[in-house]
Amino acid sequence: GPFTLMGELSVGSDNGDDIANAFVELNLINRDETVVIYTQVKSLHKAIADDWKDAWSSALGVRYIPDNHWALSAQVAQQWDTFTANEASTTFSLQTRYRF
Repeated sequence: GPFTLMGELSVGSDNGDDIANAFVELNLINRDETVVIYTQVKSLHKAIADDWKDAWSSALGVRYIPDNHWALSAQVAQQWDTFTANEASTTFSLQTRYRF
């Protein structure tokens, strides 16, 4: 079908600190497979000095791939929390790729 739901869950350690990460993406692809619209949510958790710190972010984007050479994409990403502060930040990105 035109919808794809992907997810990833990982646990482990980073320099001796326990970590747990999650990633979920839902995307919609048109019939020609030239346009992809997606939304993503990322959750990062790290145990620092016996206290779990959280970082959350989300993204909404579109990718246009007219042929095997070109790819154009735009994305807006929102960082809700970081490990050090609860400050939100928004990033908008445009990208053009050419493969030869």
